This record gives sequence, C-alpha cells and structure tokens, in this order.
Amino acid sequence: MADLTPPDAFAGAHLIAEAHEELRVLQDAAADLENSRTIDAEDRATALHAAHKLLQLLEQSGTATGVQHAREIITTLDHTGLPQPERLQEQVDALAHLLFSDTAQ
Repeated sequence: MADLTPPDAFAGAHLIAEAHEELRVLQDAAADLENSRTIDAEDRATALHAAHKLLQLLEQSGTATGVQHAREIITTLDHTGLPQPERLQEQVDALAHLLFSDTAQ
C-alpha cells in the first residue's frame, strides 16, 4: 500500500512552507554533490540538519514512508566518506515526489 501524503496532511501552512524549505536545501545539496562530486563539511552539516528537521515534521504528520525516506537520507549523509551522488539524488527525489507531487492522492 502506497503512503502518498498530499501537502494538506501537514498540520498547517507554516509546516508546509518549512517542509518545502528543508527539501530545497536537500535538493540543492544533492545537485551540488552530483555536479561537483564533492561536498564540504559545512554543506553536509546543513543538509543533515535539513534532513533531521524534515524527519521531525514527517514523524509529526505520521507519514511512515516519508519517515523512511528521511532516515535513508540521514544515513547517506552521515556515512563517513563521500556520499554517492546518484543515491542521494534518488533519495531526495523520492521524498520530494512523495510529499509534493501533483499526482499525490
């Protein structure tokens, strides 16, 4: 059973805006990593912070699949060494699709 969660599942417009902002940070980090094949400590810390904030929002909204995606992103970013660019991009894209896709039912 798919756990598609439209934006109105969040408990208010401020949470939707916050989720969008944190997701944008993750999208930027994934794109930068894919383009440069590197990520500096500050950018990694910023992306990890955004992933943790998204995890908290998703836990509050009861979005099990979203929580799983956020945890996978955290694991990827928290792993020692350079994250695999394609993996991070796929994980962020999956979370974005789950949360904010026009096709979410």
